[in-house]
Amino acid sequence: NKLRSIPENFTFNFNNIEYSLEFELNFINNQIEYIKSFYYKNSQNLKLLRLSRNNLKYLINSPFFELNNLNHLDLSYNKMELLNNQTFDGLF
Repeated sequence: NKLRSIPENFTFNFNNIEYSLEFELNFINNQIEYIKSFYYKNSQNLKLLRLSRNNLKYLINSPFFELNNLNHLDLSYNKMELLNNQTFDGLF
């Protein structure tokens, strides 16, 4: 894949997904360098987010804040340079 970034306020609308359905998002093996924010309307069922094997350098502010039920976040095999105090707010 060739994604270089995930746009700020990147939005998925999951209105039609059954509320009991668990799902995951897979962005493995792209060229993503930074994430400013994820916003998922009705994303309470997102359980796994895979961002491994990118060129991630920056996770700014609280990019995962709205992902309240995320059980697994894979950031392995990236090139992290900047994390701040708010990076993982909302995940714990």
